[in-house]
Amino acid sequence: MLAAIGHGFLAPSSVLNKLRAPEPPRPMIVERPKEPARLKVTADGLEDLMMRRAACCGPVPGEEVVGYISRG
Repeated sequence: MLAAIGHGFLAPSSVLNKLRAPEPPRPMIVERPKEPARLKVTADGLEDLMMRRAACCGPVPGEEVVGYISRG
């Protein structure tokens, strides 16, 4: 084998490829879409209020949100 490599009849890379352990197949990574963060709204201690957030409202967690109460 060494003589074949030395004379150029055998490529060293082909010998290394035969000696290397085969790599296990890589698992497929499936990315799931992230669920939208749920906004918890309380007003004077009341929870589970019906609410509709304005399209322009994108509060950061922990940020205070100011709103108003309307009929319906």
